[in-house]
Amino acid sequence: MNKTTREVIPLWPDDAARSQDTGLIEEEMTLPGGLPIIRNVTRPSLTVYPAEKPNGTAVIVAPGGAWHFLAIEHEGRQVAEWLAQRGITAFILKYRLLRTGSDIQKEVNDFIANRGSKQAEMSALETLTLADAQQSHAHRASARHRLGSG
Repeated sequence: MNKTTREVIPLWPDDAARSQDTGLIEEEMTLPGGLPIIRNVTRPSLTVYPAEKPNGTAVIVAPGGAWHFLAIEHEGRQVAEWLAQRGITAFILKYRLLRTGSDIQKEVNDFIANRGSKQAEMSALETLTLADAQQSHAHRASARHRLGSG
């Protein structure tokens, strides 16, 4: 992982007003097996990976994680670094997720097994996640020129 300090662009000007649950504590951790993740996102943002030799292209990278976490290393940072090395400015989207406790694997398994009963929770989260994605696109477009990517 590249430890370079990256520019982070908050998606919303008033984080407290946009947070779905102010009691959440955002955390980056490593799951058993070595998978680095971020869970309980409270401040949606874009992390900028400027292109080494800009070709005018920019991409928003949205790491997955079954709505419970972001697989930040292999679906986020590694992808963004790969793109930047090839002239593409990358923005990692950190978007809102379902609230998780300490046993993430159990919660993911429960979610999969009981998906139907989680429909209301998923609908609310889907609205927030789509808002984060739309806001990220607006920020990517406004940042393009100052990053030299077109």
